[in-house]
Amino acid sequence: ITDYDSLTDEQKALCEFIFETEQSSNGRVICERARRTIAGDPNIGERITLEQLEGAYGIWDVYSTQKTGWYSYIHCVPDIRVIEEANGQNEYWLDDEGTTKVVFTGDISSRPQFDEFKIYENGKYSYSIEAEEMPFGEWMAKSPYDSYNVLDLSQAIEYNGDYYYITPSEEAVLLKNSLCGEDYTVSETPITEPHIIPDEIEGCPVVAIEEHAFTFSPYTEIVLPETIKFIDKCAFYNANYLSKINLPDGLEFLGEFALGYTAISEINLDNPDLVIGGCALSTYELEKAYINVRNIANKAFSGNFKLKNLILGDDVEIIDTFAFFGCSAIENLEIPPNVKAIGQAAFVGDEIYGVEHYSGIKSITIPPTVEIIGIVPEQKGEPFTSGIYHPPTFPLTDEPYSVFDSDCVISGWYDTEAHSYALQNNLAFKALDENIAYGDTNKDGNVDVSDLVMLQRYLIKLDDSIGYEADVNKDGRINAFDMVIVRRNVCEIL
Repeated sequence: ITDYDSLTDEQKALCEFIFETEQSSNGRVICERARRTIAGDPNIGERITLEQLEGAYGIWDVYSTQKTGWYSYIHCVPDIRVIEEANGQNEYWLDDEGTTKVVFTGDISSRPQFDEFKIYENGKYSYSIEAEEMPFGEWMAKSPYDSYNVLDLSQAIEYNGDYYYITPSEEAVLLKNSLCGEDYTVSETPITEPHIIPDEIEGCPVVAIEEHAFTFSPYTEIVLPETIKFIDKCAFYNANYLSKINLPDGLEFLGEFALGYTAISEINLDNPDLVIGGCALSTYELEKAYINVRNIANKAFSGNFKLKNLILGDDVEIIDTFAFFGCSAIENLEIPPNVKAIGQAAFVGDEIYGVEHYSGIKSITIPPTVEIIGIVPEQKGEPFTSGIYHPPTFPLTDEPYSVFDSDCVISGWYDTEAHSYALQNNLAFKALDENIAYGDTNKDGNVDVSDLVMLQRYLIKLDDSIGYEADVNKDGRINAFDMVIVRRNVCEIL
């Protein structure tokens, strides 16, 4: 929020609710629904009701970059997301006061075949509902890390080497490819013939691809139908030979690590409404990318050290935290005019994690329309780190990471967010303002002794009325170096 006074009373109330709730919580939480309401997220939808839980397979925010759960779950954005631990809970409130709420207790580390919904009324445990087993539960994986290693495919529908299931809404979902690696390795022999996924199975449109469906598969090219709307996390993860795939225009969700560790070298994402999960395009082989989505998610392209040709489209509004972390081959970048916010560590190298061979972007042009740089933090819980404790983030008060490496040059306009960020973080600033008479500090049309005197008075803090004209070397700062240049110019005139 950059202009609180311009908000409606309802939005101001949401801001106060967010601050009070997140600050007073015993653990670290995010007011997910309130934050996304203020942001104008079109995928929030209606809250669930208690009646909807009877016989439900599960509930989850299917458009969240933190999503875990199956495509057939009931979609609901939680009111509260707990980030104290990596597998934190979500609270779905059944009334505006939060006195009756559902806590989703599915554990992503031991994926059950059914989930338990605990119901709390007036702050006390009331009862729980065990969701019905999924109709395909006998052959569903129990662990997200082994979900491509299913138990029994006898109830699935086989077509062209792929296994599908039909959801209660009569939509077909691709569960698993028969050649996905069950031993965590990919075949030594790639398959160069394109693998074509049909647009329907048994008269039902193919709308989704489940997590790990093609993990370690040997295909070099996969052709998706235009009916695909949802690609779950890790769907093509570690498909090491995969170098070509089309992403349909109507795609709504590309999950975490969906194309991670593939051989894709070029990507064109021209879909403003597409939701991207974290590390979705961390392919490490990517060299060229055109990205035109509204929100470039946390770590979406992180680690693509071969990415050199990057173009951001005009529909991009948010560049999230660590979005291009470690993309060392990008030499310069121009931020498009509709971008409003750039998150922490969006363009830094890997120094944060102690890897020295990466470096971040060296030159970036930021338009005056960008309102926020470096304030948006990463929202994460305690990660799985083999017993090494890394505390979860506290978004409102944690010390921010720098957006750029220390040797990055910011090009922009005076008196903008880009200029302020450069000054506050001691970064080089290249002014792009036109029609500024540099050296004419008193703005009388001449560069003479009076300008030198005025600049000297400013530097010894006797005068604070000096303007951008005094930044003679155009580095975004007014200091002794500028005075040396003005003095030299005055001496030449005299």
